[in-house]
Amino acid sequence: MLIRGKRIDAVGPTSTVSVPADSRVIDATGKTVVPGLADMHVHLVGGWDGENNDMLSYQRYLNALLYAGVTTVLDTGNVQPYILQMRQEVASGRLMGPRIYCGGALIDGPDPIWPELSISVSSASQIPSLVQRQKSLGVDVLKAYAGLSVPEVARLVAEGQKVGLRVFVDQGRRNGPTDLMKTGIAGFAHLPRAFILSDEGIDLARTTPVSFITTIATTEAFAGRRLQHTEFVNQPLIQDTSPPWFLEQLRAFASRNETSEMAARRAGWDHEFKTLETNAGKLWKAGGLASGEWGTLQPGRSADLLVINGNPEHDIRDTHNIEIVIKEGVALDRQKLMFNAARDSGFRTFAPLQK
Repeated sequence: MLIRGKRIDAVGPTSTVSVPADSRVIDATGKTVVPGLADMHVHLVGGWDGENNDMLSYQRYLNALLYAGVTTVLDTGNVQPYILQMRQEVASGRLMGPRIYCGGALIDGPDPIWPELSISVSSASQIPSLVQRQKSLGVDVLKAYAGLSVPEVARLVAEGQKVGLRVFVDQGRRNGPTDLMKTGIAGFAHLPRAFILSDEGIDLARTTPVSFITTIATTEAFAGRRLQHTEFVNQPLIQDTSPPWFLEQLRAFASRNETSEMAARRAGWDHEFKTLETNAGKLWKAGGLASGEWGTLQPGRSADLLVINGNPEHDIRDTHNIEIVIKEGVALDRQKLMFNAARDSGFRTFAPLQK
């Protein structure tokens, strides 16, 4: 594979690819080269439980993503000026991090669920000027949230199409119905977890097309599955990039005494996790969408790739065994991406007051 600048220039056997004499050569014999990973649903505000947040330690989180081989992310809702500046600085090269696409703030109804991250809409008549404003600020997509009605989502889609902005939807347990698909949305920010997709829904998703960001790990976390065995925090991808106090808090959270209310809630999430698994399988069999910019190793694509000791095609866990991360043609120094207490700011997450 020949990389020239930020792009893949050629791929093929040595007999067909001419390598310039002054090239830097990386010998990956016996290893696997894969495209850089993409996390298509993040909220770069730090924290780990959906409530706590840390906007000051952004470099720690960006480093952790790159260390794990994530070279592209989609931030699906944030404090808008914060994420737009972060995207700007990463794109300029002044800030180390994965390529960032973002939806800016959540577009929600008159009583937004996350008011700190949201733009509130009380009437469809507000939507045209709102979309113009979002376009002028340069967001990459629009994120419609749970408080919008189907007609309001349709209006958002129509106005977004006028300025070239696609709409992704998160309506909680209403993710996935055909009435929302028919509005022309680009996709859902989560897989449906409240019901099994019908054959009509699968067919509509494929032909419209409507994509689904799986986020199975989110429901897995709410179901408490991973926290039942916290040995995973000892994995290098987590241990190498996290402050000790952060891991201690996570272990303490996992070891809390479970009330009957917590157990019932976890059981409900576990049931929805199984629904997600079923829907993911059905969508996979129906076929999916590919990116035209990254995600495959072919000429013209962005030179974001990983060298892995192993073969993820045979064992997906081999994606943990990353030896080299290349972002836009540059091999990163992974040692500098590891947590270092001497360099770290030491900022702690902000926890809202408990009532």
